[in-house]
Order: sequence, then C-alpha cells, then structure tokens
Amino acid sequence: MKPWTAIALAAGVGLGGTSESLAQALGKTEYQAARKTIESDFRSAKTGCEPMHGNVRIVCIADVRGRESIALAELRAAYDPTSDSMVDVRIAKARAALELSRARCDDLPVQRKPACTADAGAAHGAALAPPKAVPSK
Repeated sequence: MKPWTAIALAAGVGLGGTSESLAQALGKTEYQAARKTIESDFRSAKTGCEPMHGNVRIVCIADVRGRESIALAELRAAYDPTSDSMVDVRIAKARAALELSRARCDDLPVQRKPACTADAGAAHGAALAPPKAVPSK
C-alpha cells in the first residue's frame, strides 16, 4: 500500500462520522459548535502530515484540506438546507477531488503527468456537470 493511501485511510477513519450526525437542521449554537469541532479536528489532522516528506506530504495536506472543505460545506447545508447549499457541497467535493488528483499526479513520471492532469480535469468537469434527467417509462 502506498504511504498516502495509508494516511488517507487513517485520517478517514478518525473523521468519517463528522457530517453524518448533522442530517437534521441545526440551530446557530449547534452550527458554531460543530464548525469549531470540524476546524480543530482537521487542524490536528494537518499536523499528522507534518512528519512526511516530499509529495506524500503534499498529497496528505491536499486530502485533509479537501475533506475539511467538504465537511464545512455539508455543515452549512445542514444549517441552511437549500438547493444552493447542496450545490455548494457538490462543488466542494469536486474541487477536493481535483486538488487531490493533481497532487497525486505530481508523483508520476513526466511522460504520464499530462494525461493524469487531463483525466483529473475531465473528472472535475463531469462532477460539476448538472445531473442528467432519467427518462420515464
């Protein structure tokens, strides 16, 4: 297993349940408390990336930042459940995936890097595309 995969799995286990308990609409005090908790959890997760070197550290930090932005977007969506906030969650997920993919592409050989970056951009564009309507029968 690659080092960045192990780090992502370990961080995901510790922070996996952050947004699931926020399914109901939140009050202002719950929102502020949850936001502070998310920020402190991810601040400590970022310090876990500090002893790493090179691109592994960059990938780790990109993963942590992406998961933090997703968690904060999901928290805002739980606090203010509108269609705009749900779109913001989708955008946060797409941006986080793009940044993580770009960081992982930096570790590839020069010949494969442009294709990897193009694939990451294509996946980002597909994630941002509006959902297609399913034809009824």
